[in-house]
Amino acid sequence: MRCQSVIEALPLPRPFELEQFRAALSSRRGRGLHFVPAAGARDGLWIAADSADYIYFPADALPLRQLQVIATELGHMLLEHEGTPTATSQIARLLLPSLDPALVVSTLGRFRYSTAQHREAAQFAAILLDQMETDQRAGN
Repeated sequence: MRCQSVIEALPLPRPFELEQFRAALSSRRGRGLHFVPAAGARDGLWIAADSADYIYFPADALPLRQLQVIATELGHMLLEHEGTPTATSQIARLLLPSLDPALVVSTLGRFRYSTAQHREAAQFAAILLDQMETDQRAGN
């Protein structure tokens, strides 16, 4: 199972702590990794820049939902999903919910993932979250 093998190779701190995990993953990949709360967002977004990755997540969501969104976007990133271009207005609604999308002229490329890629990223997130929860319960 691809998701499981990718997760087994991750530098998961014991006990799990999101900031430690982010820092270890960033160091291992040799590029910055930033988790960015986006007020008013309903979904997540992974943006790969030249030297860093940015994962946007809903700032107003419950902590478990935030973690699920981050884990799903990490799945897209670590499973090396490539999507098809999506509308600038969709990105504007996610990152700048108070801004009229009609005012946004251009933005970084954003991709829409296939159904299979969404399923795989969701599966990745479920396995990762289960691993985190298992570690928390075991006190590791």
